[in-house]
Amino acid sequence: MRRTFQFSRFRWLAAAGLWSALLFSSPNTGNAEPSETLIAGGTGSGLEIIRLLAEAYSQQAPSEKIKVVPSLGSGGGIKAVLKGKLSFSVSARALKDKEIAAGAISYEIAKTPMVFLTQAENPVDAVNLELLTKVYSGQSATWPDGMPVRVVMRPLKESDTKFLRGLSAEIDQGIVDMVSQDKAFVATNDQQNAEALENVSGSLGFASYGQILSEKRKLKHLTFQGRNDVLADLKAGDYPYVKTLRLVLMGQADPAVTAFCDFVRSAKGAEVLEKNGFLAVLSEANQ
Repeated sequence: MRRTFQFSRFRWLAAAGLWSALLFSSPNTGNAEPSETLIAGGTGSGLEIIRLLAEAYSQQAPSEKIKVVPSLGSGGGIKAVLKGKLSFSVSARALKDKEIAAGAISYEIAKTPMVFLTQAENPVDAVNLELLTKVYSGQSATWPDGMPVRVVMRPLKESDTKFLRGLSAEIDQGIVDMVSQDKAFVATNDQQNAEALENVSGSLGFASYGQILSEKRKLKHLTFQGRNDVLADLKAGDYPYVKTLRLVLMGQADPAVTAFCDFVRSAKGAEVLEKNGFLAVLSEANQ
């Protein structure tokens, strides 16, 4: 199983590296290359939902094709939009002032809960702060069946890990120590994070609910602080760990890009989003 995961990890890194080289090697053109196909990319947690939205959009606009490239991260996707190498990107962060000054604009399209996860086969259904403190502070911890808890996480500066570090000062310091002492598997991107959680025995990690549902991952969502129906809590405004996705495009974008953006923020787009673990953010015209 470990060997299979290592191959999958290499496949994702190679694909992302290849696309990064292709996107950033040629000069800045200011706009995406003219094509019948729109090219999208960005944060890994939003790629599959963009594919699903593109499929739904093609039913009303069959001539429009959208290709989604492997994960570039939020910053990489925004950079590619500014260089004219992507038609639009999906981002898990707001635009910086310098990106806005360069002509980029963004629209919030969805919010999704951040949740704790483990392998689908794990009999455990919930975690609490006591267990998390023990695990992330580097103490020996096991699941009820005796399997060691193995931590899977994103790099320290990634927003997902910042959520975890914010749980307590003890967990914050523990995570820093775990990474420095190489006691956790640190995933390069969101897909690698999910694949590790599926394949590492005794895994424990943190990711967006929408990514896991849209990618149909074989993972179990662990209840935390008594919150099981996390999407309902999010709708009620009563869920503290939330990831917001945005579409990023140029202010003078191709009309085909703005048409897709309008679809995503419509009632039909909301149906796709909410079937896949996201709370849609509608445009003012569709509220």
